[in-house]
Amino acid sequence: MWIKIKCVILILISGVLPVLAQDAAKQPGLEYPQSIFDSDTCCWRELSTAGYYAQAADLIKAYLRYHDQVENRHSLQWHLGQMLAMADQYKEATKQFKKTYSVFYSWFGGADGRAWYLYAKGTVAFLERDKKKFIRLMEKWPEDNLVDKNYATLQCLLAHWELSYLDASSYR
Repeated sequence: MWIKIKCVILILISGVLPVLAQDAAKQPGLEYPQSIFDSDTCCWRELSTAGYYAQAADLIKAYLRYHDQVENRHSLQWHLGQMLAMADQYKEATKQFKKTYSVFYSWFGGADGRAWYLYAKGTVAFLERDKKKFIRLMEKWPEDNLVDKNYATLQCLLAHWELSYLDASSYR
């Protein structure tokens, strides 16, 4: 009996590993460590710079699937959300953004954690077109942190509320 189970496991593994290898071969960059994959001159960022936001999102998704452990999953989840939002895929972008924060950031993360929480929730409020919530979150921003670039991004989103995420966020 155990021999049959081992044979089935070996067959399954031998079928899955080549598929993962093919996935990496089809999408250059998946084999890189995150420090290279996430650099300004490689991979998804090149696609983003060229305006291929949906393709950049697909590449980040594939990278996260291909690598069980990454140095900073939080960062890649956020960038995945950004690429989806820039590709006007707000519903999926919102799901990805929500994976990058929790109320605990605000409670226990100090000034930086609170600022991240407000920025991330504010970005989600923009995508959900909830201006009341967006303004409430901006009003909670710490007074001593008004020069933060994420706060500047939120100000930009508010000033260009009627535009898409891509257009509103590019006014920085």
